[in-house]
Amino acid sequence: MKQFGTVVETDGKMARVECDRQSACDMCENAEHCVEKCKKVYTNALNTLGAETGDSVEIETETSRVLVSALIVFLLPVLLAIGANFIANRMFGEGVSVLITFAVLVGSVVLFSFLLNRRAKKRVVSRIVRIL
Repeated sequence: MKQFGTVVETDGKMARVECDRQSACDMCENAEHCVEKCKKVYTNALNTLGAETGDSVEIETETSRVLVSALIVFLLPVLLAIGANFIANRMFGEGVSVLITFAVLVGSVVLFSFLLNRRAKKRVVSRIVRIL
């Protein structure tokens, strides 16, 4: 997966790159009129090309890492919610099982997002492939 951004900080072989959140805004027909502009995303990238602060760069992230992260954040919570619904329905009945299912779904999305975000901050997941 390729993105474009601006180097905001360098530290030896690492660079902090500011990118626009593409997936959230690219397909939106109201993006240019949006009151709440798309948030910036910051990523640590391996800086083997020697990019400096202020440089526009192209960064690349392994597609497999992006897909695995998406599966963990979105698919795994759904599977956990289905399992929780099945168990809660047998134990407590339909009314309570809906609440438990919703709580498991929301809780697992928040938990997995937090854990992946924390893990990503410690690891290099992107690299600068071109200085523009």
